[in-house]
This record gives sequence, structure tokens and C-alpha cells, in this order.
Amino acid sequence: MSSIGNALNSRGAVSWTETFPSLIGLSYQISGNLKEVTADPSACSLKWTNVYTSSEGDKLVETVLLRLGMISSVRVQPYSTYLKSQTEYKFEVSPEIYIVEVETDAPFERHRELYHKNKLKSEPKPPSDRVARVVFANEQAANTVMDGIRQAASSCKASKASP
Repeated sequence: MSSIGNALNSRGAVSWTETFPSLIGLSYQISGNLKEVTADPSACSLKWTNVYTSSEGDKLVETVLLRLGMISSVRVQPYSTYLKSQTEYKFEVSPEIYIVEVETDAPFERHRELYHKNKLKSEPKPPSDRVARVVFANEQAANTVMDGIRQAASSCKASKASP
């Protein structure tokens, strides 16, 4: 568990540009930072806060608390593959980044706030209360975290099942 926490804490900022040529060349930069990462082996939980900022003046702050015994799957995919499943528009992502998606059997705790030019706009409805995401600048780091989460989830499920 501590290796997962260390990997997330040391990840640093991840920045990329999304361009949508079919939408009048719409282009913006996004930067993602992780804060307040906590891996708690006794509670079999992983908590973090994602802070995404865009060149358009928007900021999304999302805090996630996962109970590792509830995890049903973990996978890594290129962000462009993920984005393709979310939009019908043609787009470009530069540089390519990688997303770790963690799916759970039951909803987990999540809190989201959306700001525009530092003014709270709303609390957007999460895309899913059963899928958490973290982005990485390189595939190797994403795969390392994915493997760690899988192992921790397996250990948590095993210890929960034994009397």
C-alpha cells in the first residue's frame, strides 16, 4: 500500500493539450496535480485529490476515497483511447498521457467542485460513482500503479474473507 501512495505522491504534475479541429480548432491545455494522497493499509483504503486546471480558466477539484476491497477491475489505457469513448468529435492529444481507471462493485465516496476563474460554479455530477481515474505522463508509471492497486485490492479481499 505504501508503494502505491509513494508512486501517486511522486507523480508530479501531468500536462497535455487537447485540440478539437472540427470545433473551429478549439484547443486548450490541461494540467493535473495530485494532492493529499493517503494509502491506509489498516482501512484498506486509498484517498487522493485530483486538481485539474485548464487554460480556459476552469478548475476541477475532485476528492476520491476508494475502499480497495470494492475494486472489481483496474486498467491502463492511452488518454486518447479514453477520450474517443467520451466524445464524437475528432481530437488530438499532445503529448499522449495514460489513464488508470479503477472500477468498483459499489459506489465510492467522491466530492467534486468546478470553478471558473476561481469562482465556484457548481458541483458537477461525477461521470460514474463506480469509476475513479488518475492520469500519468508515462505508461510505465501508470502500469506500476495499476499493478500495485490490483495487488492491494486482492490482499484486502483476502483478509476480509478470512475470519
